[in-house]
Amino acid sequence: MSGFGNKLSGYTMTQLHELLKDDDKLNKIVGDMEEVQNVQQSKEITLAGNRSLAEQNLQLQPQLDFQKNELTKRYRCLQELYEAYQLRKSTLDDLSGNSSLDTLLALLQAEGAKIEEETENMADSFLDGNISLDAFIDDYRNKRKLAHLRRVKIDKLRELVLKGPSVPLAPSPILSSPGAAG
Repeated sequence: MSGFGNKLSGYTMTQLHELLKDDDKLNKIVGDMEEVQNVQQSKEITLAGNRSLAEQNLQLQPQLDFQKNELTKRYRCLQELYEAYQLRKSTLDDLSGNSSLDTLLALLQAEGAKIEEETENMADSFLDGNISLDAFIDDYRNKRKLAHLRRVKIDKLRELVLKGPSVPLAPSPILSSPGAAG
């Protein structure tokens, strides 16, 4: 803006007052200044660049709209597939829960029968005189206790299988070793 001050420094007070009254002349002087021309040129370049970007964006708009619609369709499809998956998973979980209870019941019944047979064989061995009284009493009591506990668990599990599982079962040592109490 120093060019503006230099240009006006040669004017008299009368010429400056006339210049203030004549807007066209003042606008011409300001418009002829190099700084104003540079700003105007920069403005035009920026506007042209913005116009070009806007036209490019407008050309891409149909493609953007199409891809948005495709994304929406695929997202809906994904939601439907996920819901179908959840439904099938819950059905499978229900079925596998029942079959695992059936399997567990069968295993527990087999172990129960096995321990019953072991106690019968132990009683026969005692009656035949093959086992001492002290050894028979300790072993027989432990095995009968285990057989009784398994029988109770079999009955409870059979009730669960008949009713269907209402709550998930916590893992428990149902098939315990012959020396264990539970």
